[in-house]
Amino acid sequence: MEWSRRRRARRVFAFTGALALGSGAATWLACAEPEPAPVKAPNLLLITIGTLRPDHLGCYGYPRGTSPHIDGLAESAVVFDRAYGTSSWTLPSIASLLTSEYPSGHRTTNERATLAPGFETLTERLASAGFATAAVVSHVFFAKRYGLDQGFARYDDELVHDREAEPGRSVTSPAISEKGLAWLEKRRADGRRWFLWLHYSDPHAEYRRHPGTTERFGDTPVDLYDGEIAFTDGSIGAVLEGLEHDGLADDTVVILASDHGEAFAEHGRNGHRLSLFEEELRVAMMVRAPGIAPRRVATPVSLVDVAPTALELLRIAPAPARSGVSLVPLLWGRRAPRGPLVAELGGARDGRRVDAVIGGSWKLTHQRENGLSLFDLRNDPREQTNVAAARPAITRKLRAEMQRQIGAARARGGEVADAEGAPLDPVMREQLEAWGYADGPGAAEE
Repeated sequence: MEWSRRRRARRVFAFTGALALGSGAATWLACAEPEPAPVKAPNLLLITIGTLRPDHLGCYGYPRGTSPHIDGLAESAVVFDRAYGTSSWTLPSIASLLTSEYPSGHRTTNERATLAPGFETLTERLASAGFATAAVVSHVFFAKRYGLDQGFARYDDELVHDREAEPGRSVTSPAISEKGLAWLEKRRADGRRWFLWLHYSDPHAEYRRHPGTTERFGDTPVDLYDGEIAFTDGSIGAVLEGLEHDGLADDTVVILASDHGEAFAEHGRNGHRLSLFEEELRVAMMVRAPGIAPRRVATPVSLVDVAPTALELLRIAPAPARSGVSLVPLLWGRRAPRGPLVAELGGARDGRRVDAVIGGSWKLTHQRENGLSLFDLRNDPREQTNVAAARPAITRKLRAEMQRQIGAARARGGEVADAEGAPLDPVMREQLEAWGYADGPGAAEE
């Protein structure tokens, strides 16, 4: 197999620190591709992982051996060292991935929201082009009431509604892979191009112990979290190996991304949906496409860029312009600055709204209660020193860009009628509470 030969030939993969931020950081020594050739890949496999910090993966410099299979994928992929979610919790970030729109545009910003059917998703774009489409999901926010099933011919949310498992505490990664591989097996006789989305939720708190895996990490919350990642990595490895075994790897674009990160008291609290600090907002993101050489990309990118990138790689007409851009030039090693990107947190767990904009090594956040904070991520990657007062010109420029992008997304979203979402029934409320999304300040409207 092409990918197997490439992996053996590229064991000199350039791992770097997870928080490397310089313009020359985390790049391949090889020159850029001289002339891009069309990517010949009819299929798309999208793997998303909940609550996964990139700096807890080996391919982002983590030393604990949590992710051998994801690391193997990274060796044959383009890895984005500075990828960001559009929020620090699942529903808005995944809605952004599927719609290429920021939260102010798609409006899935609280537990009661539903993605309106008027938004065309990546899935719908591919379905209209003749793709067979399927998803296997396991998080409460992937129940069909949230509207993320738009465009899928098969949308398996059975694990969301598993009445035998305790809500929020079930172990689902092996089942996700098993169901995904079963669907791929049926594609052999189908002949159509296909899109399969698999979402893994096990790294999400409460962190579960997995005999044979967790013990080698230890007993602290971070240890248990690492054990969850390692356990999930094994299930992802089964899918990647199945793809090769069935002869599909050379015909498939593989995109792997997480939806948000997880805080471990870097700024005083644990969990997510707390802030837009790096530990909650940064995500893992990599793209493996036939004919495109592996490399590292230091340019900041966003989950809103996934859909336009996938459409261009699959040679499907692009969707109407939204917040995201195609990253294909970056995949080929060309200079293509992404431009500033935005993240939003409406209804944080303490009721605050937080907005952020990242431009180069600068990050500006705005909280209605606490004002503006500017961080120099190159020299202050842990966001300890607010330099907004010392850098007024940069602060003003980024603040204007933040307002412009959020305003544009809100205007585009205003052209789409609101969804008629179903009310939360008692079972759904129980599930939300079990996942840590209690109906309280965090559920407040913006």
